[in-house]
Amino acid sequence: MPQTDGALHTQVLVSPLAIAVSHALAVAGSPRWAGPPDWQRELRACAGSLDLRPLAVLGGPLMSDFLLPVPSRAGVTIREELDAVRATPSATMTKALAGWDHLRDPRPAPYDAFEADPAAALSEYAAALGAFWDRVLAPRWPHIQRVLERSVLMLGHMLATEGVGAVIEDLHPGVSYDGRLVHVDTDHRLTGPIATAGRPLVLLPLACGLDGLLLNDELTEATVIGFPARGVGELWGEPAPAPGDELVRLLGSSRARIAVSLQRPASTADLACSLGLAPSTMSCHLAWLAGAGLADRVRLGSHVYYRLTERGGALLALF
Repeated sequence: MPQTDGALHTQVLVSPLAIAVSHALAVAGSPRWAGPPDWQRELRACAGSLDLRPLAVLGGPLMSDFLLPVPSRAGVTIREELDAVRATPSATMTKALAGWDHLRDPRPAPYDAFEADPAAALSEYAAALGAFWDRVLAPRWPHIQRVLERSVLMLGHMLATEGVGAVIEDLHPGVSYDGRLVHVDTDHRLTGPIATAGRPLVLLPLACGLDGLLLNDELTEATVIGFPARGVGELWGEPAPAPGDELVRLLGSSRARIAVSLQRPASTADLACSLGLAPSTMSCHLAWLAGAGLADRVRLGSHVYYRLTERGGALLALF
């Protein structure tokens, strides 16, 4: 969903590659990408005997941005993104590898492979990430994708109604925007101001960790920020929010629970599953809320989502 705010052209895209990278960091034990302990253990158990050593470069002191290129389009697949990684021009890798010269000798092991044979190391990296995707993420992707699509809808609405500054300020506690520069104040390697003028800003919602941040400021075609998507706790089994007693008396128990859940866009099937209602019953309640002007429908790709309208949000704010 593109939006222009002054000179800053903004897109919100779903990148399966960025999802794989952030989950690989979580499996490796990166604190920024940590989730609940049970979730961490489940991911590690699922990864099992996979050889993830080629991915160790992701957790080192310097992650080169050619390992995480800008998504080529909306709806890009993991295979397309891995092919783009494999097709990295040798000149791009040479330039990136030159940035590792400041690392002490001996360099950390993950970098040795790239120094010795960049093309082979890149191929092994893409193969390991593809295997990780197939084993760990492919079975979970439909659910993850729905959570991310809802985040895209929310951010698209915010871009249209409040502008890119509000969106950037909402991404992460350590990220802000002054109308010209994106400022990063975290323990990330790119801490400091990031110039955005003349380049699009690509936002990538991610599905693990609550404090993780992926930043790519070296590419000429865009500045990329990967951030924790709202509602990611759903993937960890967090319970749906409960409505207040006053809202229940006004709308009834089921409709009040649905209205509160629609603070994040959701499909009929997702709501029925999370709230324990039959799909037909859920459809009737959603039709009632839509008829009352409290919710509306929006299509994203092949999925239809319901979300609160401005009137619905104002009603919830009263209770």
